[in-house]
Amino acid sequence: MTSSIASQAQKESYRNLQPFTGDLSQDVDKYIEKIENIGSLTKEPDEVLLVLLTVKLSGPAEKLYKNNQDFLTTWSQLRAGFRERFQQPWLNQTVFTILDNKKQEAHASVNDYYDSVCRLCRRVDPHMSNKMILQFLQKGVRNDMKSNVTRLTVTENDPTPETFLKFAKIEEDVKRTNQCTDSFSTYFSQSHPPYLMSSPINSSSSTILMMECRRYKLKNNYEMSSNNV
Repeated sequence: MTSSIASQAQKESYRNLQPFTGDLSQDVDKYIEKIENIGSLTKEPDEVLLVLLTVKLSGPAEKLYKNNQDFLTTWSQLRAGFRERFQQPWLNQTVFTILDNKKQEAHASVNDYYDSVCRLCRRVDPHMSNKMILQFLQKGVRNDMKSNVTRLTVTENDPTPETFLKFAKIEEDVKRTNQCTDSFSTYFSQSHPPYLMSSPINSSSSTILMMECRRYKLKNNYEMSSNNV
């Protein structure tokens, strides 16, 4: 059932994709990314991606391919060749400026921030090193997470962008838990008489607090996910 849905979504996306002509109004990087996203729906190999793109070519782009198809026989060759020919220098510089100034928004999840930075890095340079990507990730992560995430990341022998993601998600989870605990501490101090707060919280109250804390965390995660849709 899932495979048939993915296959149908792939067909619809490909059918609605406009031809690539190489016109200045078209972004070759975005077009290549769309082809790769369409192929990823059914995990197509590079050979299929090559066909998906060449079928959609028109105008100067089609002419370029036909004149050089003996040298553009693989997906990586075709992708590199089209980027070299149709990528606008000013556009690449604009993307780099966006990447260099990329900051994690206050309510943006680590996953969303990570995906956004990695996507920009691939657009600037498809062969950008892990070390460089890692530097961009650490540079723009939220200030209240930066020191801990950087400290944990450098403890690894050969840190990668995935290393950053792992420790950033841990730090994000810790901060959400602390936020939850602080919120309920405020609730108990404001909603209960002082004589109740002077006594130790029994096991039943502790259990309720933990359940409410988990509920608060799940609600917060749901609201953040809804806002990102």
